[in-house]
Amino acid sequence: QTGPVQAQDLYTHDAGNVQMTISSFGGFGLQADNLNPRKGESDYGVGFLYGGDATQSLFEGGFLVATGPTKVSDAVRNSSGSPDIDFMIDPGGRVAVSEPGETYAEETRAGFSDAYAENPIGIFVEQRTWASDNPDEDDYIVCEYTIWNRSGQTLNNLRAGLYFDWD
Repeated sequence: QTGPVQAQDLYTHDAGNVQMTISSFGGFGLQADNLNPRKGESDYGVGFLYGGDATQSLFEGGFLVATGPTKVSDAVRNSSGSPDIDFMIDPGGRVAVSEPGETYAEETRAGFSDAYAENPIGIFVEQRTWASDNPDEDDYIVCEYTIWNRSGQTLNNLRAGLYFDWD
């Protein structure tokens, strides 16, 4: 594992047909049988569940960002198959939850940097998620990311994405 174990900070969206646990460090799912299980204030994450079915659908999920093969920061497994926790929760970056939110039944905000990466890019990431209980919008959760450059240098070829290992 890269970086120290961080204080657990999880939230499980469950407003619609989808239940999914998000974190303040870019990880998703985080259930007890996950590659990188995390225990929040009450229990482990639920993973990803749909429509009342208790069958777990997600082994691992996380945010990734890179500028090249030697500068990759992520919240998923590394090349040896071990959890790789490259993101540090920034001060004030713990998951803030609004239930109900301004627009949706559940809205969250979290913030983290890649300070724990072996070769940090020098970024800050704001993660926002939301879920709806409106029958026309209750089959998904939205994740939005804003990335700020804190490196003091121009970042070329920056790419970001989400990785999910579905069961």
